[in-house]
Amino acid sequence: MSNNGRQGSFGQETINVAKDFTTQAYERASSISHGYVQSLRSYVDPLLQPVLNMSVYLWKNLPPLRWFAYALGIFNCIPIAIFLGWSILTFGFVSALAGVGIVIAQGFFTFLGAIVFLPVACVLVIIAAIGAIISTCAWLGFEATNFGLVQLGVVRSKNALGFGQARAITGSGVREAHRRERNGPLKKLRKRESKDSSLSKSPENVVKKEVTQDILKYRLPKTIEKIEGNNSPHLLLQYLWQSNFSAPIDDILGSQSTILEVRLVMMSWSNLNYPNSEFVGIGMKQLACSSPPPNLRFASGDISSTLLFDDNEFDFVRICYLILTLEHNEWINVINELIRVTKPEGWLEFVEPDLKIENPGPILTRIRCGLQFYIHENDNIVDHLKRMLQSTKKLDEVYHDFKAITLGECGGEVGIYKAAMIDNYFRMHADRIRNQLGISSEEMTKLLEDFKKEYSTMRVQEKFHKFWAKKC
Repeated sequence: MSNNGRQGSFGQETINVAKDFTTQAYERASSISHGYVQSLRSYVDPLLQPVLNMSVYLWKNLPPLRWFAYALGIFNCIPIAIFLGWSILTFGFVSALAGVGIVIAQGFFTFLGAIVFLPVACVLVIIAAIGAIISTCAWLGFEATNFGLVQLGVVRSKNALGFGQARAITGSGVREAHRRERNGPLKKLRKRESKDSSLSKSPENVVKKEVTQDILKYRLPKTIEKIEGNNSPHLLLQYLWQSNFSAPIDDILGSQSTILEVRLVMMSWSNLNYPNSEFVGIGMKQLACSSPPPNLRFASGDISSTLLFDDNEFDFVRICYLILTLEHNEWINVINELIRVTKPEGWLEFVEPDLKIENPGPILTRIRCGLQFYIHENDNIVDHLKRMLQSTKKLDEVYHDFKAITLGECGGEVGIYKAAMIDNYFRMHADRIRNQLGISSEEMTKLLEDFKKEYSTMRVQEKFHKFWAKKC
């Protein structure tokens, strides 16, 4: 009995030793193989990565290469599928056979399939190559024609079948893309603009419409003192859209109409341009002058509660910058109230900034964390406003437009103006921001200075949205 016990114990120890040896051997082999693979990658990656990057760049920027691959795949997908199906079917058949004849039988049937497949594949490759060559010649002809028209000034820009539109992958591709952008047709256009036109520094500061100083109807203040005024938001919106409103209300404003403007300060556009209309302002600062125009009056009331106006009282209602005033759950009630006081066939227009900043740097992100008492990014109403307006079932089609501003000199004149507005806003709330962040006054001052450097080097972008609709 004791001998059996000793034998069992010895056997268990032997098994444990074998397991330990196997585990150690596996770990050692894994370590060696991993090191070998890493060493191999260190030699192979520097060789393959440029080839891979160049292949991706050519694929994205050379349409004939894509056309050839697509044509080749389309022409050959059916015979390839037939050949693979034939191989799988015959393999299943010969697998049922026993003995050494399996390999011979499989090779025989594969040879039969290849005899049929290879000629068909060759013919289809030739057809695909011919099609790609014809397409390439057509593409080159289109490119040459377009280039000639650009040089003659018949067309303004070069946009040939997607060439150069994809984002460059390699460093050389990036440099080439930048070179094309600098030397493209816009360069000639900018030379024709006036020398004091800073708007031409960036063609994207007004989205969907290229505006030059020669055709500007509205301009921005040139001094910081004027930027600090309460009228800055209105002047910014007026400049972006080169109009005071997007709704088609010229006939309404030209007659004896009644206009309600909510929240936007100083309403300078309204009373000066349309003396026959009556303007009512609510929820805004009053005009900074001793004698306001006779067609302008200010009404008291809380925009988030019931408005003290009759039903169907106003021909046009314009709402601006309520995004920092209302909570998300208050918007639908405010919208219904504004629709109530609007006349049938009258128009409503909402203008709101987008709280989502594109490409914010770490400093701007930190400052915005100190503004959480005022900015509720989860309540970015521009993402929901169109749906809210449509859900009332009291409006016709809801229209939407937006403009983007790149802060600082990268955004041209409007970018500098908007950056100054933001800087003034941050300084106005500096005490609350630094208390929220737990920093000193000196640290806050340095933070604001660093923010200027940040947006001077990064393309920080802010958007403004307009929504307008006619009441049924």
